[in-house]
Amino acid sequence: MISVNPKAIKEVRTEAESFLGKEITDAEWNSAFPMAQRKLDCIIQRFGDANGERRQAYYLGRLVGENIRESAFSAYFEALARTKEKGRSQEETTQIMTNQLYTTVSGDVNPAIFREEEAS
Repeated sequence: MISVNPKAIKEVRTEAESFLGKEITDAEWNSAFPMAQRKLDCIIQRFGDANGERRQAYYLGRLVGENIRESAFSAYFEALARTKEKGRSQEETTQIMTNQLYTTVSGDVNPAIFREEEAS
């Protein structure tokens, strides 16, 4: 893994914040920085360092920013999918009881009396 000196780490973080247009939290940084370093290692191993250009702080900062943005994007759509799935399961749930029919629509339970003579 490419080692980055402490002074350069601050510059990398500044570059990532500039790319994102916001301050990076410590949790975001601690998650994104190691992954960006691994990605940079793979890029350099596969394509070279472009005469040292890929070893510049702005390059790693951009990778950190991209990782944070991708993580936020994924988290947003995972939450959206869970919300839609939860809504869909509430709308489509039907439970049949022996003498009553319960239907759930948007979380509201609507009992309907089921009379045996009507069923025959």
